[in-house]
Amino acid sequence: MHWILSAVINLCIAAVACYSSFQNNIPNGNNVDHPCQPNVKWQGVGHLKKEGGGPRNPFGLDVAANNMLHWTNPLLSNSLVDGSGMKLYFTPNLRPNDAGIFITGQIYLNIPSGVESHQEEGECPSDCTNQLFTGNIHVFSALNHMHYLGSEMKVQLHRNGTKIADLTDDLIYVYDSPQLHEFSPAIEVMPGDSITTKCTYKSTSRSGTTLNGQSTFDEMCFGLLYYYPVANLAGAWTCISFKGISQCEINSGNVDGCNIFDFFNFGNQVSQNRYDTIINNCPIFGAGTYNCMAAQMSIRNDPCMAPDVYDLIINKNNGWYTAVAFHTAMLTHNRCFMFYDLSVEENEQFYNSIVDNCEPWGSCLEQCDSAIDAQMNHACMRHGTYEHLRSYAVINQNIQWIKYFAAVASCKNM
Repeated sequence: MHWILSAVINLCIAAVACYSSFQNNIPNGNNVDHPCQPNVKWQGVGHLKKEGGGPRNPFGLDVAANNMLHWTNPLLSNSLVDGSGMKLYFTPNLRPNDAGIFITGQIYLNIPSGVESHQEEGECPSDCTNQLFTGNIHVFSALNHMHYLGSEMKVQLHRNGTKIADLTDDLIYVYDSPQLHEFSPAIEVMPGDSITTKCTYKSTSRSGTTLNGQSTFDEMCFGLLYYYPVANLAGAWTCISFKGISQCEINSGNVDGCNIFDFFNFGNQVSQNRYDTIINNCPIFGAGTYNCMAAQMSIRNDPCMAPDVYDLIINKNNGWYTAVAFHTAMLTHNRCFMFYDLSVEENEQFYNSIVDNCEPWGSCLEQCDSAIDAQMNHACMRHGTYEHLRSYAVINQNIQWIKYFAAVASCKNM
């Protein structure tokens, strides 16, 4: 069942051709029925020629256009056989309406390890359905899709701020037993309605963060709505959020005042200047510097550097060298090296700025609060890094740095 769901979900997200080189990677791939002759096997999966390659047959054309099939084989066993398959039917007797699948959900997932419940949510907002829909559609069935961490999921329809219907509501979600929700009569969805997709995960079995991905060891959060008439969506197949950013915002290219498609367009002087500011001041590898921190602070009011917008831009340009270089340089501010070495001038200045203005184990002085605030963008003050350094100082009885952490604690609970 999973390969069918994966094929549907990837309808508008990705597509691959069933080339002959895939023959031995498809379970039971050498036992495919001939597309035109009964009781004959076809060796060239998806191709007219039995040896594969060249023009594709109807199966190959449809797979190339619409589907992405994948199987999970973590142990790389060569003895597995999958008897599932797909048959395509053609008829001159068309039904009154063409049906389609509309996919909602959330593409950005960041599921922490070891938690009983973690929720991610995506929305297809009213302004988006107004853009995508050319008329009312009728949802006659719906299906949830997550992977093995999924525990609960629902897709809800809202109109003018009021919930109209639960399109899906799996209080107990089981990946291997997906539940199809069917409606008779079909539920009407109108332009201006909003659709929310809520996915809940249980990650007590994981030791690391789980992200969005196609493997069953990654996760997904998609609602599949089966609807008619397909013409009323005017070619729109998905309405999937990235964090709190709707697909319509992304498609427009203008997100909260940032032209996301222009970020790495160096024909644009603003984009070139932004890139040069970071690349010329932040080492791609190595410790953060005050020049780097100043460079990053200088562009912090740029609308493209708003956290969610910036993450979207990097996600859309994932793997491109220029984007990787820029993002790696930006991550310099996450690095905190040689923190305890006061022979490093920057570290000494950082240390003195707090200790000289605060009263360790005392009350909060007015100048202490502002001194701490001035250093909050320092890499070593980041949540997680700071706690680690404080524990290290205590364990190693580093009195000089214990004094520093006590000075901070006089005003801030970090």
